Amino acid sequence: MAFDPLILTTSLAVAGVVAAIFLVLSVRKYPKGNEKMIVIWTAIREGSNAYLKRQFRTITIIAIIISLVILAAFGATVTFTYGGEIALSFLLGVAFSLFAAYVALYSATNANVRSTAAAEKSTYEALKVATLGGGALGIPGSWPVLDSAPRSPLCLPSWEAEYLQNRPMLGRTW
Repeated sequence: MAFDPLILTTSLAVAGVVAAIFLVLSVRKYPKGNEKMIVIWTAIREGSNAYLKRQFRTITIIAIIISLVILAAFGATVTFTYGGEIALSFLLGVAFSLFAAYVALYSATNANVRSTAAAEKSTYEALKVATLGGGALGIPGSWPVLDSAPRSPLCLPSWEAEYLQNRPMLGRTW
């Protein structure tokens, strides 16, 4: 049986998603603390959500513009169908990346208030909650990999890879 990079990258990305979900849920089981901590946490969460909303709006506009450029460039050099596939793949990658950013910020705000509350008990508890929250921040990076793995040049069928290697794209060959 031949080595299939698609199976490897997809499996690792799925494992990362499962680990991130586990870590986010394990942080949520800790208490949020007293009323003052919850008020501060709520304000921080509202601010972070406003920040993400603005950032997502800006990134979405830029991503749409870039995808239109991709569509036009590949449409002019290859075909509009292929350009549409590439532009859609780009937008899907942006969507996965934005979702990973949302999960990371959600995890950070939840871990902050819970590690502060845990610090009232002991330093060990606070470190444990902070470590779980930090782990959940790093793993959502596997979600864009889950999106892009099936479109990697390593994972293309041999006929498609050969076809693409012989096609000029934007003045260069692949």
